[in-house]
Amino acid sequence: MSSSAFRALDYHMWHLTYSWAQHEHRKKSKHWIVHRYYGKFHPTSRTAGCSAIGNPVPISNGSPGLQ
Repeated sequence: MSSSAFRALDYHMWHLTYSWAQHEHRKKSKHWIVHRYYGKFHPTSRTAGCSAIGNPVPISNGSPGLQ
């Protein structure tokens, strides 16, 4: 159940960021956009599944927003 929910969320987030990238780079090809913002999607790549949009947010052990 949770895997299908995460799959749907992953697709939705990918579609939003890809649509934004197409809007920002109207004259660039689909290949250029994927290469520029999504990098290599390969199981052995250290960046597999990472997006170049924004910096990674460190994960804390506490609740977000509480200090």
